[in-house]
Amino acid sequence: MAVIEAIETIYLEADAVSVTTATLPTTFEHLQVRLSLHSERAGSDQLYFRPNSDSASVYSFGFMEGVNTTETANHAFTGYAFANLREMPYVDSDRTSYGTYIIDILDYRNTSKNKTIMCTQGMNGVVGTDPNRVVFGEALWDSTVAITTLHFYTIGTGFSRGSSITVYGLNSS
Repeated sequence: MAVIEAIETIYLEADAVSVTTATLPTTFEHLQVRLSLHSERAGSDQLYFRPNSDSASVYSFGFMEGVNTTETANHAFTGYAFANLREMPYVDSDRTSYGTYIIDILDYRNTSKNKTIMCTQGMNGVVGTDPNRVVFGEALWDSTVAITTLHFYTIGTGFSRGSSITVYGLNSS
């Protein structure tokens, strides 16, 4: 039977430029992160992710996206200094709506393999002329270093008050 346990919840009482988790425990096999986010940027904004705040150009990512009735797929973004987890609601859109994300990080403490990240994201009625979207994405952190912290930031001015991030640990036993 799988065991899942909440490790940390970060709830923003004020706007924040970025968010970094506390040091993660080494007692789990995998991590799942659930986010509810809104950007403070006046225009379109993206969610960026860096394990251990690593800013080296060692990330690759891609996505499949459905926006209203249009589908898009893109991949082979390589050599970046971040993993792009796609768009989120921003100031010009509905101020009361938040985009949701579920991120799975497999074998986060394994020092024998690179780290893979899977992300599912959705928004309904919150982004300008493209109000409804669902995104399935993946990323590779080309590093065998164990993940000890998770760092999230935006290309804009940061996250709005009320945004939240919860980290869960998963074991398969």
